[in-house]
Amino acid sequence: MRIGMVTPGQSPRDDIVPEIRNYLHERVEILEAGALDDISEEEVAQRLSPESDSDLLVTRMRDGRSVTVSESKIAPLVQHCLEKLESKDVTIILLLCTGNFPTLRPERLLIKAGDLFTGVVRNVAHGGRIGVMIPNAAQAARAQEKWATVGLEIKVGEASPYQSVEAIEIAAERLRDEELNLIALDCLGYNERMKELVRNITNKPVVLPRSILARVLQELL
Repeated sequence: MRIGMVTPGQSPRDDIVPEIRNYLHERVEILEAGALDDISEEEVAQRLSPESDSDLLVTRMRDGRSVTVSESKIAPLVQHCLEKLESKDVTIILLLCTGNFPTLRPERLLIKAGDLFTGVVRNVAHGGRIGVMIPNAAQAARAQEKWATVGLEIKVGEASPYQSVEAIEIAAERLRDEELNLIALDCLGYNERMKELVRNITNKPVVLPRSILARVLQELL
């Protein structure tokens, strides 16, 4: 069986895909595509920079560096990735991003990590107050709005998964003494090690989108 994985950054996502593969049978073939695969960092800055904080996404280039992009501007490039993978006869496609991307029009089964993650957190938190870790402080207002729409009050912590782990430690320490039902790491860039770090510092349940995505994919396969 073939499955596809699409990143709003550049592929391969060797920081995400190996962790997801751990949940899958060896016979599953993974094909990757990235919205920025054929675009340089200079072109990203010139053509795809966000014009407002509400449209800002943080993603990863092939060499591991992070870039900020406009979700609306890269949406057509993400759609092109879907079409490219669909032409290779994939059965399921995963969108490796917690962004919204409402304009996508897949022809195969598409699992949007953002929708899945939001739904799980909403149903587990039951209208309580949660901590939300985001990659960039400019995303704070967008995060407040996003989680308010599903009935959750949030306390934001900012730490990029693509930079130093010390920033994650500091953000976790700031959330430690807050009255929170759980902490949601709202970016596919956060990994299992970071999840354990946040959990150990805060002593609170931590929800990681990539592991939720992997377990749902495992169930479908």
